[in-house]
Amino acid sequence: MSISNLMSLNFLVPYVASKIDFSRAIRGMRGMPRRLRLVGHKLVGGTLAVNTLSTITTEADAITKLGEGSMLLAMWRDAKANADLGLPIDVIAINEGGSAVKATSALVVGGAPTVGGEVMLYIGGERVSVGVTTADTSATIATKLSAAINAMAKLPVTAAVAASTVTITARWGGPTGNDINVRTTYYPDDALATGVTLTTPAMAGGAVLPDVTPVITAMNLYRATEIV
Repeated sequence: MSISNLMSLNFLVPYVASKIDFSRAIRGMRGMPRRLRLVGHKLVGGTLAVNTLSTITTEADAITKLGEGSMLLAMWRDAKANADLGLPIDVIAINEGGSAVKATSALVVGGAPTVGGEVMLYIGGERVSVGVTTADTSATIATKLSAAINAMAKLPVTAAVAASTVTITARWGGPTGNDINVRTTYYPDDALATGVTLTTPAMAGGAVLPDVTPVITAMNLYRATEIV
């Protein structure tokens, strides 16, 4: 029986009554609806039109619209992995412009292995490694590294080899490609094969800022709580 049915003005004796509504304790205050918006570069093969707002909820849809290896797909994946369940993620692909210059880095393999081992490389936090033997030269190691880089579609760069040099190029143009991190050994158990050296200059040369005016126009009457 509810408390309200027990209280009556017909009670002719002094008493004090109180009523507790526990539904107020567990419901809490109403939260503000949240949306996350990402702005970045897609690949040419991505089906999403530039300067167009789109909500993406699945990995398959993200790959189709943005292109594997694109800046915007990497942003979406990180956001999806860290966002609260059900947080809407919207994306706008910005046009890099026809004059945009892609960042590059010339990786130089030196020496030759005196014992078999491994040569590793980190590009944008992703580990690329190849096995080497004493029969390998610096040029064959460079060829192996180039092939391994191109085999990893999710990397933000492509590779080309000439002699002992592997030139990696950002998949999109503009200065943001200069921020792609490139390094060799990183973890304590990383060790290049004895006798081998690997020089990893920072990405550089990416130039020409994109025009953000169409993106701002596409955001008209749209409100997000977080923008990246």
